[in-house]
Parts: sequence; C-alpha cells; structure tokens
Amino acid sequence: MPKPNSPALRMPNVEAVRLEMLMEWMREKKLVSGRVGSKADEACRERSFMSSGIEWGEAEEKAFIQALVQHKPVGALTLVDLAGGYVCIDGRSRLKCITRFLNGEIPYADP
Repeated sequence: MPKPNSPALRMPNVEAVRLEMLMEWMREKKLVSGRVGSKADEACRERSFMSSGIEWGEAEEKAFIQALVQHKPVGALTLVDLAGGYVCIDGRSRLKCITRFLNGEIPYADP
C-alpha cells in the first residue's frame, strides 16, 4: 500500500491541449501512439491490455473526423509524460485517426 505522500497517490496533471500542439509534438517525435524510447516500448508491450485491440474502419474514421470538424465532443486522450516525450495510453485510435486525416489519408467532404 502506498504511503499518503507517495508519488503513486499524487493527483494527475490534467490540462487541455490544442490539436495544433499535439501535432507539433508528433512532428518533433515528442508524442507517440504507444511508445517513445526503449523503456516505454517495453512497458507498452508488457501492458497490451491498455489497447482495446479494435481497429477502426473507414466508417468510424469518417464519423470521428466529422465530429471533430463539427466541434462535437470526441473524448480525451490520456498521455503519460516521460522524460523526452509523451506516450498516448488511452485514445490511440483517435490519435491515429487525427494523424491519418492530417496526412491526407482520410478524405473529408463537408456533408
């Protein structure tokens, strides 16, 4: 059982981050979906339960992008701050979809 002032019991740092900042972190390799550096890579492989294992199809990706464009709530990403970068441990499908959209891999037409 952790002691009352243990780092394990500290409140998490919760803050809103704009999409532009997430993309900048990704370009700079400071944010990755699932791994950054060898220690995080090992941790992610050991904790495969963190991923739902469900791959989004084209319909889910388009619906997600449409929700983003229409400013609808799409859920949060959970990032772990590691020395030198961030690892996305919840919201990887959303992050992957955003990245694919910005790279032109998911077409979007205004409905």
